[in-house]
Amino acid sequence: MNENNLNHLKQKLQGLGILQPAAWKQIISCLHFTHLNKGESFFRHCGDFAWLSSGIFKEYNAYSRKKPAIINFLVSGDVVINRKLNMHHYLKACIESELYHIHLEDLIQLGLKFPELKAIYFSLCAEYDEGQEFKTLVLEEKLAQQRVALLMRRYKAQLNFIAKKDLSNYVNLNYDHFCMIYAKLL
Repeated sequence: MNENNLNHLKQKLQGLGILQPAAWKQIISCLHFTHLNKGESFFRHCGDFAWLSSGIFKEYNAYSRKKPAIINFLVSGDVVINRKLNMHHYLKACIESELYHIHLEDLIQLGLKFPELKAIYFSLCAEYDEGQEFKTLVLEEKLAQQRVALLMRRYKAQLNFIAKKDLSNYVNLNYDHFCMIYAKLL
């Protein structure tokens, strides 16, 4: 496991609440590492927690749709919360990506042994939910140009790494129309 990545995760958790050294040591012992190449999927397990240490994921919702819709982009430093509600969403790497994850059983044991971690976990859940909620805000915009502008502001650093077809899917616009607006806003 990359020490630099682990330090970033530790800082993120410390920024959200009290993290005892013993709790951090236990977290490290529970972490699993996954490396994904571009186009590979990360398989979700209900209740698991994951932290994207590098890369970009697109999150699809295929439920009751003819064509899956991209509902979220996850970037380095983002978390993935796997709940029963979103188990039908799948994650695909836009670029080479790495993540650390903890299984549900280990999360339960961590919460029992270190109750203060629950507040951190709930804050991480809120971060993940905010990422999904952003798409709702984008789609509430009536003007296509506003949708694209919001997307470009939020994912400015990642735009060169996400395919335009995926960006157009996210803002629910025809590809050619999206590209025209995108080019004007650059």
